[in-house]
Amino acid sequence: MSLVSLTFGERRNNFAWTPHIQVMRPSDNIKADPSVENKIEVLKSCFFYKHDEPYIVGNIISGVVSDKMRGVVNGKCFEIEELNSKYGDAGIAKQGMTIGIMAKGLKNEEIPKGAVIVFQAGELPAVQ
Repeated sequence: MSLVSLTFGERRNNFAWTPHIQVMRPSDNIKADPSVENKIEVLKSCFFYKHDEPYIVGNIISGVVSDKMRGVVNGKCFEIEELNSKYGDAGIAKQGMTIGIMAKGLKNEEIPKGAVIVFQAGELPAVQ
């Protein structure tokens, strides 16, 4: 036996090539349950330079949160402009995860630390 045959296995290629390869991301397995209320607890809110919308960091208490959802905090309605989680910009996150959201329609003063934001199913008033 030579070193080449030990290293490369005597040039045997026993690969099974398939035309259909499916790549699964962790965020693909997150499913929303309509019977569970979607809530997050605010850990911090701040502004980024040259952005008018506040950025909210929070923990998901229950349910699932995704891009373009509408929420209510202290009677004020807003829309999620962008959602970031440990999956990056996947656009969806589940219970127990820490997320960051860009909230369109709120002011930083309207989001106290410890507040609970509820994301409701159905129609909410339009966000200005």
